[in-house]
Amino acid sequence: MNKSSLTLAIAISVFALLGCEESSQGISQYPMISDDLGNGPWQIVTYDGEKVYHETIALDGRGVAVRSESVYISNKSQFIYRDGTPITTYDGKYLYWNKDGLVINRLIQAVPEDQVFVVNGKPMHVGTAMQLRDYHAPAPMVTLAGIGKAE
Repeated sequence: MNKSSLTLAIAISVFALLGCEESSQGISQYPMISDDLGNGPWQIVTYDGEKVYHETIALDGRGVAVRSESVYISNKSQFIYRDGTPITTYDGKYLYWNKDGLVINRLIQAVPEDQVFVVNGKPMHVGTAMQLRDYHAPAPMVTLAGIGKAE
């Protein structure tokens, strides 16, 4: 390969890298849920105690049906439905919760909350603080700061 071909190949590579709209640079891949937390899944709620939902749309033959289901988080920090089915983006990418509180996909790209979650019938505001509700035990909330159950 001659010098001009090499320069062109490097320029194309740099252009391709810079031209990517989605980037994982600086986004943590470490999970929000620690192994010490116990057994999940846990229901996701806002700090005001409002349930977080994921909505899907289906054609039922007569029209459009909107299905709204509560959001849970697994022991692997993956957003799921209560039955364990993974929640995905519209293009099929699984969603996770990283240690910085960001919703990310498997490619470690941030996904704005308002694109996937609903609170009180409206898109969830980006940066909304979320916490866990343990529906297995009498204590209603789980705190991440103390890695234990709230009293």
